[in-house]
Amino acid sequence: MRLHGYGTDVATAAPLRSQSGSPNSSRQTLNALEMHVGDFVSHVGITALFEGFLTEIVTRGYDLRNAIAYGFRCTNSSGGWSCPSGQISDLSFHAWGLAFDLNYDANPIVTHRHPSGGNACDIAVETDVPQWVIQTAEKWGLYWGSYGWGDGCTTPSPSAYRDPPHFEFRGTPEIADQILKFNLRNDPDLGCYDVVDLDGSERMICNREFTVEPGWRVAIYPGAPEGATAANLTFVEVENGEICAWSYGCTHLIVDVQAELRADGDLGIVLDDPVRIYDGRKGGNSLVTQ
Repeated sequence: MRLHGYGTDVATAAPLRSQSGSPNSSRQTLNALEMHVGDFVSHVGITALFEGFLTEIVTRGYDLRNAIAYGFRCTNSSGGWSCPSGQISDLSFHAWGLAFDLNYDANPIVTHRHPSGGNACDIAVETDVPQWVIQTAEKWGLYWGSYGWGDGCTTPSPSAYRDPPHFEFRGTPEIADQILKFNLRNDPDLGCYDVVDLDGSERMICNREFTVEPGWRVAIYPGAPEGATAANLTFVEVENGEICAWSYGCTHLIVDVQAELRADGDLGIVLDDPVRIYDGRKGGNSLVTQ
């Protein structure tokens, strides 16, 4: 499956590597997920939420056969697909790339009417979406269309419009970014790290190896107040006998080597006597030891 955020391609790859930066660039790269030929287009600010939700339900066993997100249309209540009013306020969430429909062959869109004028909200919904999928959608900040529109059946009604294939996001890109970061950090199968790019911008990168990869500049408590002491423990790969540390502010830098990964230890971690290899408090670029 390829997902686009209004022109921003999110290619399939393994292992999963998720990235979250500014709200307009939040994205994640998925394990290959075969759905159908073509592109799944959504708003760039929330593409990662849709990817995270779809990947999780497929991984947990939901039979996802088809899905479509962006489509220029208006809501049914304002005249349907042809948008006769021409009003921006009548546009569907699909027109903004903020909604998608899945398995529409098994989830018919229906307006239920109670035969005796009773509560149509009591009529069972025809759907292949189990409750755990709905709960997973809520975890990713998505609203399920079968809750209904208007008051969402919070009060009895003689008719109820049900849209079971539909899921949408009603928040801002900033909220989407917060949801993404929370879910990734709390995924037991991912290790997530705050990194700093060359331009000083911060973002989060995750992988399934639970280790910092070469080239990652791991942040040590970004935004610490003046005079603060920040400690950070990280695993880094030594390249040509070197490790690199970057400082983006006026600070003393101290580097201690405390352990190494070897095949002869429990979990591969062998504790050594700590060795201080760098201490910026000594002035200049002082190396304590080689």
